Amino acid sequence: MTLPTETRHLPSSTISSYSYSTSTSETRSLTLQQLKLSADENNNEAKASVEAKSKDENEIDELEIIELTDDKIAEMIEVTFIKACFQLATGYVDVLKLFLASTSAAYERKIALPALIQSVDDCPANTAGRDLSQQELEVRQMWIMICYLTLHTIDRLEYGEGEGEGEGEGSSKEVDIMKDLEALEISKEIRSQYGALVEAIVRRDLESLGGQQGEGESESESESVEELSKDVVAKSGGDASAAALLGYVVKVSSLTVSNAMEARLANEKLIDEDAVGPPRPNIPGSYK
Repeated sequence: MTLPTETRHLPSSTISSYSYSTSTSETRSLTLQQLKLSADENNNEAKASVEAKSKDENEIDELEIIELTDDKIAEMIEVTFIKACFQLATGYVDVLKLFLASTSAAYERKIALPALIQSVDDCPANTAGRDLSQQELEVRQMWIMICYLTLHTIDRLEYGEGEGEGEGEGSSKEVDIMKDLEALEISKEIRSQYGALVEAIVRRDLESLGGQQGEGESESESESVEELSKDVVAKSGGDASAAALLGYVVKVSSLTVSNAMEARLANEKLIDEDAVGPPRPNIPGSYK
């Protein structure tokens, strides 16, 4: 005798609910896997970014410790000259200031002018992609000489005249400065032709950047520079080329003073109580 087998059928709603639950579970599992993969990818990218940043910082550190040699200074002067000329035509002086900063580095190393000019002429770098014309070479030499003359004038006015009156210490510094003048080989010709003008520019700009002069003194110094500029042009023949060259002399000398003052403020170690740093030049119209 065969017993009847009981067959149970699940309601369709139960089957549907079970299928939905299984599907949802699988979906959640896939979603978790995707999130894990995405997190791993983000971690790898972050790790790679940190490693790249660390590599860049190491490269920067390596660049910062590169020794500055006479040849590297000459190369910087060569590279920036033509670019400065092009930029001047558009009214900007950023690259010219880099040219003057490079020349100032040569001055600080007490490289004699003839030796520096020769090193720049012999530099293998050829930024212009051609040989410079004679006029371009003369302009470059003029910029270097005026920068040297301006820096020496700053030293002479600040140390030779400023600190040593009545103490004897200043006289010894003045002797050292005159020895530097001989060692740097700044020619008598350039000093006699532009010395008075450069000194007037230095006095005007040092007082102006230092915020120590009144309105009348500022006008007086500017008039002195204008008068001396006219004298230089007149002695040079009064032609257009002499006037153009003089414009370069005034700009180069003034920017050299500006560079020197900016470097001095950047290297300033003293900070006052409110931590705003050393006093800055007065800006006309800023305060009443």
